[in-house]
Amino acid sequence: AMLEVLDSEQNHAFRDHYLELPFDLSKVMFITTANNMETIPPPLLDRMELIEVPSYTEEEKLQILKRHLLPKQIREHGMKENALKAGDETLKAMIEEKSLPDHVCMPGSMTPSEVRKHMAEASVFLSTSDRQEGWGTVLNEAMNAGCAVVASHAAGGAPFLIRHGENGMLFESGNWDSMTRAVLCLLKDTDRRAEIGIRAYRTIAELWNANVAAERFLKLTRIIRENGETPFPDGPCSKAEVLKDNWFKEEER
Repeated sequence: AMLEVLDSEQNHAFRDHYLELPFDLSKVMFITTANNMETIPPPLLDRMELIEVPSYTEEEKLQILKRHLLPKQIREHGMKENALKAGDETLKAMIEEKSLPDHVCMPGSMTPSEVRKHMAEASVFLSTSDRQEGWGTVLNEAMNAGCAVVASHAAGGAPFLIRHGENGMLFESGNWDSMTRAVLCLLKDTDRRAEIGIRAYRTIAELWNANVAAERFLKLTRIIRENGETPFPDGPCSKAEVLKDNWFKEEER
């Protein structure tokens, strides 16, 4: 049909096969788009003037992702509030792998008080850091704000702060399917999400905080001077197990 429409010898009386009425298309300019010229038949390509337009830049893709793609996915899975906050580098990595959907807040550079405010307003905090991350105080901050945290199992403090399924969710580092399952688990179950957020807050408020750490440190120094070992089973100044990279397996949890 396109060949007929563009053919000057036929388009003055082009007949549509649905209406079966002739139309004069000889003075009509047709604008078409294509992502790949190799799929356009050569006879049709010969009748066209080509205007090549570059694809979206990485920054444009990032903005599309932030404003449209991620929020859409969150809404489709039952979340109406602003659920996730993530950094540009994480989203850029996602863009490289796949097209994603539309409801993410990207506040940019913020002061510590602004960060805390956003954490307090969020329902879920997603941490995608890998084993190169140190302790990761951001996990402490998010849990202290009452967020239900979803964190990579390889991030520094995650193995010690998070009890999977109780006060947060872990996913296998680098495994996007594992991360998605953990996030959707919280997005779909509002009661569980709220309970995990409360337990996360208590974990920091009652155990992993500066006051407890200081008191335990003073006590431990006296014990060590007497050649003793730490009496604390968990929390600050407890004995940290040496973990292998693959210590967490989702199917085992």
